[in-house]
Amino acid sequence: MKKITLLAVCCLVLNIVASAQSNGRGNGGQNNNGNNGNGYGNNGNGNGQGNNGNGNGNGGSNNNSGSSNGGGSSSAGGGEASAATQSTNLSLANAIEITFAGNMSATGADVTIPFTTVNDYANGVESDAQELKVRSNKNFSVAVKANASEFSYTGNTTPAPEMPVEGVLAVKVTANGTGGSIAGSFSEYATLTSSNQDLITAADRGGNQTFSVKYKATPGFAYPAGTYAVDVVYTATQE
Repeated sequence: MKKITLLAVCCLVLNIVASAQSNGRGNGGQNNNGNNGNGYGNNGNGNGQGNNGNGNGNGGSNNNSGSSNGGGSSSAGGGEASAATQSTNLSLANAIEITFAGNMSATGADVTIPFTTVNDYANGVESDAQELKVRSNKNFSVAVKANASEFSYTGNTTPAPEMPVEGVLAVKVTANGTGGSIAGSFSEYATLTSSNQDLITAADRGGNQTFSVKYKATPGFAYPAGTYAVDVVYTATQE
């Protein structure tokens, strides 16, 4: 909502362990690296005694032979796994907001349009540009209206003069970053009324859809000095 004031003169580790055991028995002389020996050994029989290969006998050759009695043992272990699943749902509602960029509020700062010379009365006076921003997750349109059909009056004249909005206060779109179209004749100054009029249509959804407007007041010479005020209302509606 924007108040227009006319002043007349004023964001797993897998571990593998392998083990083997070797067992050998001999009932005789040691047959370490020897070909002759009397003894009983795994994988070899011989009669005789010999130490390190010295002796006579008929026996099997026990060259580095010792029967290994023991199976290699290996083990592999792995941890068990378990999974849990959860569905995550986003519940989105339609949302829209319109604010004035100057103060990031739905209530804009007052706009004062001063009339100080006869040329102001004769030709009318323009305001500075006012920027608005829309955030919407759907395409939208913007409408504009005055919240009353007449200006409210503050001054010394009695009875209070009645200045109509229609025909006196006009608005035009001076910049349009919404992706939509400027409606009607608002690409130039068009008079405001107390009923909504389309200002921008088929605007794109987004988080920074901006547009700017200017006001022009042309009250003529029919009204005495004082302050004349009316609120201008912009309404953004999702399509």
